[in-house]
Amino acid sequence: LTAAEQSNSFGSMPLMLLSNVFHYLDQADLSSCCQVSRWWNQVASRPSTWKSLIYTMDNMSADRVKRLGRKICQFIVSLTIDTSVSAMQLRILLKRACNLQSFTQIACRFSKHYTTMIKGATNAEILAALATNCPRLQELVLVESSNITANGLSAFATSCPQIKRLDVGKSCLSPDCCIVASQKWPGLVSFTAFKLKISRNAQQLSDASLQALACCPLRELMIGVKLASIGSVSQAILKCPLLEKFVCFTFEKTGSAQDQLLISLATACRGLKTICLPDIKIQTTEALESLLVNCPAVESTTLFAGPQVLQHSLQLIGRNWKQLRELNLTVEFEVSANNYLADLGTGCCQLKQLHLSFLAEFSATDGLSCLLKSCKKLINLKLICPLPKDSSPVLTAIISAQPAQVTNLYLSVNRSGIDASSLAALLAGPAATTPNLGEFTLSRADLSPELVNNLVNSATGGCLKSLQLANCVCLTDDCLASLGCLPCLIEIRLYKLKLITNYGVLCLSQTNAKRQLKVLTLHNGYLDDNLTNVVFDYLASFSGLKTLELRFWSCLTDAGIAKLAGSECAHNLTSLTVAGSALVTEEAAAPLRQHRQLSFQYKLA
Repeated sequence: LTAAEQSNSFGSMPLMLLSNVFHYLDQADLSSCCQVSRWWNQVASRPSTWKSLIYTMDNMSADRVKRLGRKICQFIVSLTIDTSVSAMQLRILLKRACNLQSFTQIACRFSKHYTTMIKGATNAEILAALATNCPRLQELVLVESSNITANGLSAFATSCPQIKRLDVGKSCLSPDCCIVASQKWPGLVSFTAFKLKISRNAQQLSDASLQALACCPLRELMIGVKLASIGSVSQAILKCPLLEKFVCFTFEKTGSAQDQLLISLATACRGLKTICLPDIKIQTTEALESLLVNCPAVESTTLFAGPQVLQHSLQLIGRNWKQLRELNLTVEFEVSANNYLADLGTGCCQLKQLHLSFLAEFSATDGLSCLLKSCKKLINLKLICPLPKDSSPVLTAIISAQPAQVTNLYLSVNRSGIDASSLAALLAGPAATTPNLGEFTLSRADLSPELVNNLVNSATGGCLKSLQLANCVCLTDDCLASLGCLPCLIEIRLYKLKLITNYGVLCLSQTNAKRQLKVLTLHNGYLDDNLTNVVFDYLASFSGLKTLELRFWSCLTDAGIAKLAGSECAHNLTSLTVAGSALVTEEAAAPLRQHRQLSFQYKLA
């Protein structure tokens, strides 16, 4: 259609048809529709069209908050607050939100090293405002909030009896809240709590709390517990036959043999679709096989297989979980048989995300190639392999598979043996191995200037947006400047730097990175303090920068940070970290907060 025909077709669409379609769109899509034509703008801007609202604005005036609450909030069913709002602002927003069904509060991190301009509403004030104005609320999400008490939750539940989803994530939660939630909301279908803490005394889910939760018709259970509670969790799981999603963290550095939990899941939860047990080590092949056979509908999983598990379990995963879309697997057993990995790919050919961590010897590179060839829909690939000095076999395996659809690649290989030519071929070889690669992370391998130059030259014509490199000991100023030549790069994270100086940042500021770079991390891995306050003179010209991290550069001071005030960089900067310098104080970011809210970390917590 011509522009005129498109304009006429937009204008001739009936009001009711447009309005009905717009009712199904979220905030971002509605905002896009407002830009199509004047007619669409008028329809999309009608208050009754908006069903969800994400509130992120800083320092909004009281009058604007009142207008927003009066015009929009009476129609919305979902409200997300992704900033610090005062108790008064919260009451204004919720005053007319009688139809609200979902409320999410994403609070700022509670650390003495993070400060905000506005003192956010407390949990008691949040719950009181919701209880007064939102009787139809069905979902409550409080992310990283302060202490949530059983009494406060009980009082809230009296006015909001229809809650079906409770997510307190990493908030400090009293274990008794679990009992209150199960008693007040017998129809609870989703419960999330990873951090259980009162004051300074760490606690855990008691047997009574777990048994109380098990009495609800739970479909989603996501919890963090002490390792000693796994037995109680296993018993509670037996009472949850409707469970479709189960996530359990123990916060232990090493896994522990807890096969009983898998057996309980296999026995009771036949409809399980998501299972995430990242730090609970599976000790026997029999326990894993029981889960594979009895839960055939699993689509996403994170598992940790111990050294006693046999490598043919990889084959069993492919045979039983045909619907698998995401596989995150850590194995401590040796993987040498190519056919087992090949069978995994044959069975799980629908995989979109594959994270494999081989903690023992890995030599089945041909099998890895077959696996990647079978997964035609794979877009996210992460490999951690303890290879010998020559790391090229795993790169060759990826190259031969030609996973052209992969957009996110994470490689962690032997720190001293990566082959520069293989890496170049991987990023943009003759067969365009990964032409759509948008994010690339290389961990553990030592990076030479030659490797970085090959990386830059091979990725110049691609669409690489994010680059994270570890062990950048040999990285020079010229290498840093060359990264600015990548046409689409918006994120650079470099760790364990040694040779980078102020001149390297100056050279980077003279490339495309000056305008397009949004994230920059420079991590000093040694005692050489080559970055001084002069570096802020060059960083001030990065007009698009939103996140800046400078770690362990001890010569940086408040005076240097003050140079960013009023600069092009200060207009968009939302997160600033200058950690590891004793000469930086909290007052350093005060000049940068005149026009916007800034998350500032000046020490290591």
